[in-house]
Amino acid sequence: MVEFVPFDNELKSKEDEEDTVEFVPFGKPISVKEPTVQQPLQQEDYVKEQNTTPVTDLDAPTQEQMNKVFEVEKEDAEIADEPVEDPRLDAAIAKTREYYSQTMGDEEYLAAVEERRLELEENTRVLMERYGITDEEQLKQMRVERGLDAEIPTVEPFDYEAKITEQSDYIRDYMSQTDNPIHRKLIDEMLDKGYGVNQIYGMMTAAEFTPLLGTALAVEEVDDTLELASELWREGDLADKGLAASLTVLSGLEIAGTAIIGGKGAVKLLGSNNTKKLARAKLNARQAAEAGSEAAEEAASKAKKVAETNPETKQALIEAFEERTGKIISTGDKGNKVIDPTLARKAGKETSEEIQNYKNKPVKDTLEEGVVAQTVQFAHLTDDPDVLMSPLLKPEKFDAIVAIATDLKKSNPEAFGKNKTIIDDLFELSVDQELFADDKLNELLTKYNISYDDFVLSVVGSGSEAGKILNKLSQIAKARPVTAVNAAKEKAAKEAAGNIRKTFMRMENVRRGALVSQLATASRNLTSGMIRAPMESLGNVMDESLYRLSNDGLGSAVGAVFNGDVWTDSFRQMKYMFRNPVEAKKYTDLLLDRPELGDQYDRMFNNLNEIQALTGRGKGGVGDTILTALEDGVDILNTPNRMQEYLIRRGAFFGELERLTRREWDIDLIDTLNQGKIRDLLNDAKSVRPAGGRSFMDLVDDSVNRALDLTYAKQPDLPPLQELSSFITRNGLTVVMPFPRFMFNSMELLGQYAGGASIPITRKMASLVTGGKVGKGKLTAKDRQRIQRNIMGWAAIGAAYQYRTSDGANPDYKMLNTSEGEMLDTTPQYPLRQFLYLGEAAKRLFRDGTMGDWFNIREFQDTFLGVNLRTGVGNVFVEEVADLATGLDLTKGESSAKLLGGALGNYLSTWLVPFAQVVEGQRAAGLRGTEYKDVREDPDLGFWSTLGNEVKRPFDQRGFSMLPSTEEQLPEREFLYAEDGTKNRTNVLSRVIFGLNFQERDAQYGEYLKSKGMQEWELGSKSRVPNIQRIENKELRKHIPTIVDIAKNMETYVRQAYESKPSEFKAEVTEEQYVNSEIIPLIKTQVNNLKRDLRETGMEYMSNDPYLISQTQYRRMSPDIRKYATVKFIERNGRSPDGSNASDLQEMVTIGKAYKKSIR
Repeated sequence: MVEFVPFDNELKSKEDEEDTVEFVPFGKPISVKEPTVQQPLQQEDYVKEQNTTPVTDLDAPTQEQMNKVFEVEKEDAEIADEPVEDPRLDAAIAKTREYYSQTMGDEEYLAAVEERRLELEENTRVLMERYGITDEEQLKQMRVERGLDAEIPTVEPFDYEAKITEQSDYIRDYMSQTDNPIHRKLIDEMLDKGYGVNQIYGMMTAAEFTPLLGTALAVEEVDDTLELASELWREGDLADKGLAASLTVLSGLEIAGTAIIGGKGAVKLLGSNNTKKLARAKLNARQAAEAGSEAAEEAASKAKKVAETNPETKQALIEAFEERTGKIISTGDKGNKVIDPTLARKAGKETSEEIQNYKNKPVKDTLEEGVVAQTVQFAHLTDDPDVLMSPLLKPEKFDAIVAIATDLKKSNPEAFGKNKTIIDDLFELSVDQELFADDKLNELLTKYNISYDDFVLSVVGSGSEAGKILNKLSQIAKARPVTAVNAAKEKAAKEAAGNIRKTFMRMENVRRGALVSQLATASRNLTSGMIRAPMESLGNVMDESLYRLSNDGLGSAVGAVFNGDVWTDSFRQMKYMFRNPVEAKKYTDLLLDRPELGDQYDRMFNNLNEIQALTGRGKGGVGDTILTALEDGVDILNTPNRMQEYLIRRGAFFGELERLTRREWDIDLIDTLNQGKIRDLLNDAKSVRPAGGRSFMDLVDDSVNRALDLTYAKQPDLPPLQELSSFITRNGLTVVMPFPRFMFNSMELLGQYAGGASIPITRKMASLVTGGKVGKGKLTAKDRQRIQRNIMGWAAIGAAYQYRTSDGANPDYKMLNTSEGEMLDTTPQYPLRQFLYLGEAAKRLFRDGTMGDWFNIREFQDTFLGVNLRTGVGNVFVEEVADLATGLDLTKGESSAKLLGGALGNYLSTWLVPFAQVVEGQRAAGLRGTEYKDVREDPDLGFWSTLGNEVKRPFDQRGFSMLPSTEEQLPEREFLYAEDGTKNRTNVLSRVIFGLNFQERDAQYGEYLKSKGMQEWELGSKSRVPNIQRIENKELRKHIPTIVDIAKNMETYVRQAYESKPSEFKAEVTEEQYVNSEIIPLIKTQVNNLKRDLRETGMEYMSNDPYLISQTQYRRMSPDIRKYATVKFIERNGRSPDGSNASDLQEMVTIGKAYKKSIR
């Protein structure tokens, strides 16, 4: 086995190891030193006056009794320690042995291990040469001196028999000793389903420690897994330690592999053994960081030397700053001035405040002066006093400015001395286009390791007035990416909000954070990323081909499709997500965690913190203290969700940046970083950037956008949706639409999947028609994205179509059959349900011709918009309130109360969503029932009572407001399509941990009805009284199977009749259309007749409740008759009827019946 040495083969000093925490994988015992005779257990100190009188316990058992107890306990322990023999476990061992022998015992794997062993030997040889070591013993001694293990790294084939023994022993221990019913139940379920011991071992350890990543982070080799885990544990923060634990316990699993990149398939997908070898050799973020530091130190040394030999330039810069600003930043006499950090900071603070006051002028004034655009563009350079004065506060930066001024003075002597000060001369040179054209300034910035922003601040920050500073910034500063500008605008809008609005926004953000705090949500989001990542990777191949088509012609475009390097680069993001997340994190932090790319870093990782600060966090007061505590609590609960999100983002970001730099700059990003050329990249130096190439900041911004896109966190592309998303968030409309950014991004994505190519194709057609006057030009990045996503979308829809037309497909498009009596609801696994819907729609539209029979607007809205935006809810609510004002129809007040109470109850219950996993955990442990219960209470037509019931109902449905024993007493929900009318939740633990929503399958007659487009809610009872509804559904369920049998028999004859039809008829009408035209009306007519018979026979009397009987009869009267009965009741009794009184309702029923009879 490989020895895991920190940072691969790099030697590490003792100082670096001082804070290292030893990483002990979960599932392994931690060594604890037992007390010995020489090391007694510590005892409490007794006072001198302690009572030493012996005390006799008269009730204590005798020694003989105690011996008997010990004998019984010993026998029990021996029985418990006996190994568990279970044929299912033997089968699980055999399955795992077969898997490991195929993946870890084939020639390709053994060859890869040998290749790695030779690679390590070569690394050792190079290391010995570097330090002049001729003997391995000397090398071991040096490693010990540096605080490392003495043994030299090597690698051996994976001993999978030992691993199987470890896994099976672990499972046996749990089966024989665990007191946790969840563990026992989960093991039994997995053994029954034929899982291997490696899968069961991984599931159990993942569920116990970090279950979020149980299906995501399977990696090919145990060696790599433990190495990554060790790196994360030693260097990472809390989240990384959680990831480390997950990686450790999941070593060798194939769980995620079956979904996306399992086992050796990942290696084949990402490249050959050669690719793996190169990746391992090159991926060394520590080396890149050290090389960057060495380059920076060398540059600083050069700058210091130049500054020391040119003191007059340094003095001129200090004097110019003080003269122009009127602020003192130095001490000493003229010609011998030295910058004083305290004075410099004071000057920076004053300047920053002046700028802030200038930017906070009334909107009318700022618009007239054009300050809004300047504020947005340069806020990152002017808001922080330390940033504003950083070129003066840090000696290495000031030396660099002096060195640059000196070099420019030597190469352009005629440009100096024209103005009042040297800073004015530098400013004029900075806006000189010729200086930029030949990259002279970039070369100097790179040579002395200073950023462009720091140079700008040294030239502009010495302005005497805030307006002049901003004006000069607009002339000299590089334009920020559009995404950064939009983010700054949104930030400014949030900052400008009033205190009440800010407080409400903070409360809403706490609630929204709670909504996504469950482990199930984190797992579902990770699954969504795993669905999208391969599609986006394949889209990268198409993007490269389209890029070459637009720039180099058809031949190059075709060549890209068959180019192995293109495929490797395109799928690289997946390797960084699931194969090398540690290095992806380090390289991402190395690049983004610096002032020049602060905007991009904040967009990737700090958006939440920034929003909290903008909305008043840290301002003080009781309210702020409470909200801060809530924010911190939700932040902790969201750790799993944040972990998976950052895992996806880092992989997508670094993979995309590596792809773009290779394509557009023709460089290897990792090699460039490992050579310490990070400053060259940031300054767009010509040593790395080709002439005419896009800036590195633009490439980084595109990569950040890709990472955010993959997690649905970017701003929408369409400006109207951008504005609408921002408006909803700023004005508290997240009450109605909690996650507008996700919704709009998903809408745009599905639009691109369905028809994105239409836009660039239309433009190209316009170019052809107009002779290039309209639509001329190369394909833009957005054009290419639309085209490739359109292709990918239709491919996915085609795959969904193939599945939906297969024999084993569930009649319900969103369900996947998983076993004989079980199915999986794909709704949480976005965008799987959406693709399946489109596949079903394609089947209905193009093959069967039954789209009209199947399409339902409610189902469409739930699939693509969610349940929050159902058409007509708002209008219905207004109408109901209007009717309530008349007071003549008692059901209208009830309806309005239902709408209002339902909305309020749903909102309030979302604050308790994190506790839902506690309730589901109780179900998984058998502490709460798994049956679906009907928590609805029978209404009484009163507004306030109905309002209270509806507010309480969501709490009851989620189990928040009732004990398991109380829930057990509730009536079971009556399912029309279930054999016995009831259903149970299945695989509850999978829902809690992995977000997988398993359900019991419908009865065969129910599946048949769904295949005809008839949903359960359409055919079921429409009674608004839950008790009556359950009774009617139960009666309907008795007869519907017979109706379906009749329909199936008739369908046979209808299909035979269709066969005899002439070909002209068949060309116009499909077989399914013909069948449905006969069968659907038959079924619906029979069911409606059955419902009518139930009403006429008075099914309400089966409730034995006089009030429910009267209420049901009252509801069945038409609205006009109900109003008439109310008026007559008031005339007779001199008061309004009481909707909760059975006598009043019965009197109005009598009035209504008499009136109806009289007008016939």
